Amino acid sequence: MSCDDLNNIVDCNIREIVDIYLNNQFNTQLRLLDKEIFLLIDESQYDKNWSMSGKIIYDRSEKIFMVFTGSSALNLEYNADAARRMLKRVVTPLNYNLKLKYDYSNINLGNSLVSLILNGEEQNAIKYENEMNRDLINNIKYNFNDWEEYLKYGGFPILARKINFRRLSTNLVGMIEKVVNTDMVAIKNFTFENQTNSIGY
Repeated sequence: MSCDDLNNIVDCNIREIVDIYLNNQFNTQLRLLDKEIFLLIDESQYDKNWSMSGKIIYDRSEKIFMVFTGSSALNLEYNADAARRMLKRVVTPLNYNLKLKYDYSNINLGNSLVSLILNGEEQNAIKYENEMNRDLINNIKYNFNDWEEYLKYGGFPILARKINFRRLSTNLVGMIEKVVNTDMVAIKNFTFENQTNSIGY
């Protein structure tokens, strides 16, 4: 379920929605559930108490496996209630983009880029870039401009659409503004000056 859609109808409350779902689909409630259910809850930040809803569901039934996702990563990350119960998976943009387009992943490549940027370690970055190029060169769909595009625009899935790059830049700026002006503000109060400095342009 997508909480932003629900939020357009009523104030989103994941716990209540799950109760309604169980009642309508299985004629049961959390404590009596005898089937295994997988719940993917997207845009979970629209429920201000998403972590408490997850905790209650988690504590009352071992039959429900939940995955919470959302465009507000800060909201999901900065939550003490969820920290003890959640298993986090970091999906880096470059790996996601290559996996999506070419079914290719190289965990060393992402780590070497971090070391290149933070520590100036060039050798591993060069090594794994060459390794990636060797792996992908025989892929008929591979575009040699992908690496340059990644360095300019990042590896966001929107890049796979091959939209106009001016429009892509506008979208990326919009994403940054949303994080600063909406997501960060929802977690902690920021002054207008701090918001402006965070955007950095």
